Amino acid sequence: MANTDIRPANGLLGFPLSGGNRHFVLRYTLNLASNPLAQNEILYFADIPAGLEIKKIVPRVLTAEGAVATFDVGDYTNAAPPVAIDADGYVDGVDGNAVAWAPDEVTISGEGVASPAYGVNGKLYTAAAVLGLTTPTAAGMDAAVIQLDVEVVRHD
Repeated sequence: MANTDIRPANGLLGFPLSGGNRHFVLRYTLNLASNPLAQNEILYFADIPAGLEIKKIVPRVLTAEGAVATFDVGDYTNAAPPVAIDADGYVDGVDGNAVAWAPDEVTISGEGVASPAYGVNGKLYTAAAVLGLTTPTAAGMDAAVIQLDVEVVRHD
């Protein structure tokens, strides 16, 4: 398995770690044409520093995959290589071939649903971790463009 890591060398990836802003939304756009994934490969896209709470992640497919495909978003340990904590803890089974916002009642954490794991209250990280996107689709994904809005609260 050849996982892909697109986190910048400084590891911050947009998390404001100083200043007064404590509640904010970060937007990530993941281009799978540039970073294709085979089945069960992981695209690591954001470091999560300790003291950060992720309330929810809202996915939107901007460019369809062009074939049947689903994707998940979850968290991984900050090890080398990262190990899954809950690979679909935030987003579970979103249709990567439908250009749309994902339906809240099915896939998005923080909307009062029983699944995924980090539902109603999100998750406070007491140790550093990593966010990653993966696909269980046998053919993988190599064309979709996916936008993820990550609602976070900084506690320090």
